[in-house]
Amino acid sequence: GIYFNNLLPQGVEGINVVMDACEQYFTWEIQGSQAVFLGQDDQHDSKYEKYRFESTFGNYDDTQRVQDAGACVFTVNVYPTQTLEDEYRTATPAIATALVAVVFAFMIASFFAYDAYQRRRSEKVMANAARSNAVVTSLFPDMFRDKILGNESSTDEGSTKMKKK
Repeated sequence: GIYFNNLLPQGVEGINVVMDACEQYFTWEIQGSQAVFLGQDDQHDSKYEKYRFESTFGNYDDTQRVQDAGACVFTVNVYPTQTLEDEYRTATPAIATALVAVVFAFMIASFFAYDAYQRRRSEKVMANAARSNAVVTSLFPDMFRDKILGNESSTDEGSTKMKKK
């Protein structure tokens, strides 16, 4: 068990280490910087099997050849536990996702509200321009109307017509 002491910083708990020594299993639970021996069998929770990290204890180039020669190869398997999962599984990702969704929904609603406001404003301006044009058209003859509204081509013709008279 001393090989597994001081592997993790204080406060990190919930890791099982299972050592396979020629089909004999020994299990430790790492609690911070201390390794606690749990027993002489494989005691890891099988629901964490897919998260297993396996490593050969020793430096062998060909473990199968070593085993065929009759030597024992030690394998270390590391598994998370429910304690570790509980420590790191929080509601923070769901809260962050909901917050981002609310911000985007607010931005979309603001865009549509601003678009509707600008559309109404533009319609009012166009209606006022149409009314002003109708008033000017009804009150003034063509040559004066073009001069008031700023149409240069008609104004030049109107001014030459006026000079002729």
